[in-house]
Amino acid sequence: MPEQAKPLIPGDKAGFEALMRRHNTRLFRVARSILNQPGLAPYNDGEISPGKSVETDEEILAWVRRDAETALHPSCTAKLGTESDAVVDPTTMAVHGLEGIRVADASVFPFVTNGNIYAPVMMVAEKSADIILGNTPLAAEPVEFYRHRATVAESNATEGRAQ
Repeated sequence: MPEQAKPLIPGDKAGFEALMRRHNTRLFRVARSILNQPGLAPYNDGEISPGKSVETDEEILAWVRRDAETALHPSCTAKLGTESDAVVDPTTMAVHGLEGIRVADASVFPFVTNGNIYAPVMMVAEKSADIILGNTPLAAEPVEFYRHRATVAESNATEGRAQ
């Protein structure tokens, strides 16, 4: 099995809980460290939540259990493509190196959408259903779209200008 296809989550409950404990406490400490770097000092009025008093693993985990939530639309975690770092095969929606696992949601997005995630997820689902059922997909349409902070090369290519 290719290295990137090996499951990272233990199959037993105790192993999973230990992984989440290490993962959540490490992420918390890394985020706190990044946000307290000198370069961010002009924008840092101090930690609001959970506050500096939360230090131990148990305190961090208690805060995560109580307050953690997603604020954005989770996406872009299982790259669709044929490159060596891609996770999902675009011709089958199957996970590279695994049998019987397909991904048909926002995980395969190349980047976070500019608006609500509902319509793009429905399109991925419809396209995936057609692929899985063996239906002939419609031809791709060259449709322009807005991408925040596009590079000069991307902007010129979209507008048909040379670099």
